[in-house]
Amino acid sequence: MTILTVAFFREIIGRIDTDGPKSNWESANTPLARFLENSHPGELPNTFKYLQPEGWLAGVLEGKNYIESGVRFLSNLTIIEEGSYSLDKIGIDTLHARLRDSTADGTFTGNYHGPSAAHFSEGYEKHLSGLWNNSLMPKFSGAQVKLPVSLLPDENGGQVILPAVHTPFSHILKVPREGFYASLPAVEWMGLELARRAGLETADHALVEMPNGMAPALIVERFDIPDVDDELRHLTRISDFCNLTDLSPRFNKYETDVSVCFQALEAQSSDPEADRIALFKRIALSHYILDADMHLKNISVLKTIDRETGDVNVRLSPAYDAMTTMIYPELSDRTSALYFDPDPEQGGRCAKPYDSRSDLIAIAKMNGISWEQADAILDEISQSVVDNAVDIARNPPAILKNHPACLHALKCAATEIVWRSDAENIPEWGDDEVAMPQEYQEQAKAVTSPTPIKAKTAFNGPAPGF
Repeated sequence: MTILTVAFFREIIGRIDTDGPKSNWESANTPLARFLENSHPGELPNTFKYLQPEGWLAGVLEGKNYIESGVRFLSNLTIIEEGSYSLDKIGIDTLHARLRDSTADGTFTGNYHGPSAAHFSEGYEKHLSGLWNNSLMPKFSGAQVKLPVSLLPDENGGQVILPAVHTPFSHILKVPREGFYASLPAVEWMGLELARRAGLETADHALVEMPNGMAPALIVERFDIPDVDDELRHLTRISDFCNLTDLSPRFNKYETDVSVCFQALEAQSSDPEADRIALFKRIALSHYILDADMHLKNISVLKTIDRETGDVNVRLSPAYDAMTTMIYPELSDRTSALYFDPDPEQGGRCAKPYDSRSDLIAIAKMNGISWEQADAILDEISQSVVDNAVDIARNPPAILKNHPACLHALKCAATEIVWRSDAENIPEWGDDEVAMPQEYQEQAKAVTSPTPIKAKTAFNGPAPGF
C-alpha cells in the first residue's frame, strides 16, 4: 500500500491511498483542506484527478502517473510518499522577479541558462525528457513542449531564466519545435499580445532568444503564486474549468456548451457580474483571433483564501494559451473548441461551434449580458484585434528578424484575422504582404502535410501535438 501525503503551502491537507484500482482521498478537514474542492467525498479531488499529461509530454513520461511520480505541482501543492521527504525541505514557489521589468519590444532582455540546440533535435528532446522525469521537476498538465522555469535576479542586476528543478517554479517556457512549427511560440506571443491590447487581463509574456540560432521561445509568468515579499496570508490556487465543472478532460475538454462555463462561474465567483463579462470577452477573443483551442483547460479561475479570516475570493484568471491555431493544419477543421447551444431544450442536439457575431450575441443574451453591452464589447475587441494583428505582422519584434518561419506565421495569422473580421474599419492588407520569403520556401520544399490544407495561408508540416 502506498500512502501519499498532500500539502498546500507545506500544510498537510489530506492523504491519498493509491492501493487498488481507484485512489481514495482522506481529507485533513482543516480550512485549507476544505479550500481544495472535492466534488465527491472520498474520491480523489478534481485537482489531481484531471492532472494527467497529454500530447508530447505524455509520450515523454511514458504513461507514468503524475500523482505517484511527482512532488511539486501548480499553486504550491506538494504530493509526497509518506516518509520520503521532509515538507520543510520543499521550497515554496514565489515570484522573485517580474517579467515586465526585463521586457522590451516584446522580448526578454535578461539571460537564458536552460537547455538549447540549433533545432528541435533528438538530443535536445532527450535533454528535455530527462528534466521532466526528475521527480523534483514541477508537474502540470498540457500537450505542448514546455518547461517549468525560474526567473531570478542575477548578480549584475539583471534577470536569468533557469530550469525549475531546485529553484522556485515561477514561469513557463514554451519551446519551439522543428520546421514550420518553430513558429508556435511566436504565434502564441502574438495571441497574448492581441488579448492584452484588446483590454483583457493577460498573463505577462515575452519572447526569449535561444542559443545556437534556435527560434525564440515564449516565457509566461505564473499568476497563481505570491510575490517573494508577501507574508503568505493570502494563498491562491488555480482551477481550470474541467475542475470547476467536474467534467473529465478526456471526454469533455472540447465541444462542451459555453453556457456550462457561465453557470459554473456564476455559482462560484465572488463578483459574478464582472466575471461574466470577462468570460464573454475571452470567448470573443478566441473567435476574433481564430483560436480553435480555447477548451476547458485553457480557461481557469483563481481561488484565494485569507488565512486569518478564512474568507475565499474566486475570480476568472488572466488570459493564457491564446493563439491563432487556424494557420496550423491539424486544427484547420475546427472553428471553436467549445460549443454554443441555441436550443438547450433539445437536449444538446442543436449544439454547434460558435462561428459568427450573431452566435456571440446569442451566447451573451443567454448568459445575462444585454444585446447593447455585448455589441459594444464585440465592436471594441474585433477592431482592436484586426488593427493590432496587422500592426504586429508589419512591425514584429526584432528578435524574429532572422527566423522567416516565425515572420511568415505572423503574416499568415494576420491574413486569417483580416479575412474573417467583422470590424467596422478593416485595415488594408494585401496578398503581397503575406508572400513566403525565399529562404522559407527552401525549408518548405522538404516538408509535406499529412492533412488537407483548407486555409490559403495554412502551414504544411508534421503536427506538433497540441
